[in-house]
Amino acid sequence: MSKITTLSSSVLEQKKKETIEAQSLRKVVPFRDIKIIDEKTIEYNGHRLNMTSTAFKNFLSIIGMSQNFSNKFEKVFNAEAKTSFINKMKNAMASNYGNLNNVTLVLNPISRSIVGVSKKESIGISNNQFLDLSENIINEQGLDVTNWSTDPKSGITTINTFNRKANFEDLL
Repeated sequence: MSKITTLSSSVLEQKKKETIEAQSLRKVVPFRDIKIIDEKTIEYNGHRLNMTSTAFKNFLSIIGMSQNFSNKFEKVFNAEAKTSFINKMKNAMASNYGNLNNVTLVLNPISRSIVGVSKKESIGISNNQFLDLSENIINEQGLDVTNWSTDPKSGITTINTFNRKANFEDLL
């Protein structure tokens, strides 16, 4: 039988701290106050922030544009024309005649980049809630943690566990 290495309690505490520090910050902002500079940059309140490809896709989805259409538009015209078109659509949606006043920007505090844009004011669960839920499952099921990682760019946390009592060979 192979030996599985588990993380010590001090390493687990450090990993929890890293997870909390990577908690994405959410801010509900007026849609009209956002400006797309390009696929990797957004401007809000006079500040330019990096934006992930996922956040850009979120933005396109909000305005009803597919990534495929966006790419074709850029090929037919150019990147500047595409950016201008996207901002005009955003402005129309944010106008008095549009139907979208606010969006939620999700900022990763480690990479200092926008990792998500949503029409909803509340998206996902907080890292604290995730930790509470994970610890409850780990403790209730008697699981041991073998790996814990938090992606510094996205803030996504992955926890790998196993159950010592659920060994296939022991069941034979």
